[in-house]
Amino acid sequence: MSTTRRQHSDWLMELDGLRALAMLLVLIAHFNPWLDYIFPPIAAIKQLSLGNLGVMLFFTLSGFLITSLGLRDLQRYGNIRYVHFIVYRIFRIWPAYFFAVLLATIVTARWEFVPARPGASTTPE
Repeated sequence: MSTTRRQHSDWLMELDGLRALAMLLVLIAHFNPWLDYIFPPIAAIKQLSLGNLGVMLFFTLSGFLITSLGLRDLQRYGNIRYVHFIVYRIFRIWPAYFFAVLLATIVTARWEFVPARPGASTTPE
């Protein structure tokens, strides 16, 4: 991608790092029950409630970006194009959503040995 394209793009590349951080915090929170077994030194993270911080960061970024898009539409077109906004979001988010659902289905179908809770037996009784 050329520098000219970056200057005129609506993409705020600076926010990618914050998105990645928020995603990492939420993922760590989801794997909290298994942290003791996977990597004991990192288990202390459980006490920090980082998942909540990650979700708040996502909501803050989303609010900022949605407001920015609305203000940009207002400036360019004189109104906010809600239908365009919704359709664009659907086509942008749904492929990743359905891929994640498919991947989760495949992983959970193949990894039957993962216990329902930490310390639970994986063998039938």
